[in-house]
Amino acid sequence: MSQNNRANESRESGPFEAFQAMFAPWKSFAALPIDASEQFAKEMLRFQVSATEAFKDTPFGPVFQAVIDFNQLMIDTWFSILRSMLQLETPEAA
Repeated sequence: MSQNNRANESRESGPFEAFQAMFAPWKSFAALPIDASEQFAKEMLRFQVSATEAFKDTPFGPVFQAVIDFNQLMIDTWFSILRSMLQLETPEAA
């Protein structure tokens, strides 16, 4: 009788759940380069902020700030999309 229950559960869960369960351990390996790339992008953004600090009070200050804001939006958006597509968890802030 337990075999019938397992068969019913496997039919209800479908092949996609079995596939996801089979590759669940690999998600942590897939997340490593994504996390590293996001960390690198954010570090480059911090460098950009420090490199344009001298221009903050000039007429070009708002332009540099707009570029920084846009880059931050792109980093957050694209890495969020990538994580949702691969069904990865967001890393905890360090």
